[in-house]
Order: sequence, then C-alpha cells, then structure tokens
Amino acid sequence: MSISKSGNTITLNIEAVQLKRKTAAEWAEDLTTILKEGEIGAELDTGKLKVGDGVKNWANLVYVGGENVAVINDLTTGGTDSALSAEQGKTLKGLIDDINNITVIDCGAISA
Repeated sequence: MSISKSGNTITLNIEAVQLKRKTAAEWAEDLTTILKEGEIGAELDTGKLKVGDGVKNWANLVYVGGENVAVINDLTTGGTDSALSAEQGKTLKGLIDDINNITVIDCGAISA
C-alpha cells in the first residue's frame, strides 16, 4: 500500500480490500459481531452488502441500496415488506390483464 497527498487530496493505492463475509444464514445466527463504522460486510451466497455503524449487529443494519426487502417467488406469500420477483410480477400482470379483458354479457333476468 502507498499513500500520497496533494493539497486536500489523499490517494491510497491498495492491492486488495478484505471484507467481513459470511453466508446469509451465518450472519443471521451471529448476534454478537458489530461491524465498525464504515466497515463493509458481505453475504457470500446472496452478494448483498451492509455497512456498519459501530453500534448495530447485522440483523439491524440495512442492505446497501435499500431497505431489507424480501423477494418472493409466489403469489400467495404476502406482507407489506416483500417484493415479487420479476417472473411473478409478469404472472400477476397477466392475471390482471385477463380480468380486465373479461367481457360481461347481459343475460337479462334469469328465472328459476
């Protein structure tokens, strides 16, 4: 590693950056590790990242790029904190389009 300074700019030349990394399941089980402020942690199996604040454990940090949003792959799992996968979104759109395309036929009064 080398460091150089020019005016107000400091340049670091680094060969490698090492992140704290575990699988999502390992992070979920780990209630004691606290990432330092600005330290990056990675989920090996999902590729998701979180940045530490020096206070919260993994479960209480948000993913880089947004809130913790679960992606579901079926139309029966619910909740306001879940998102449909792209494939399921297409399926849902198709169902809605089918409903919108239903033609109602007036059959008049039906008697028994």
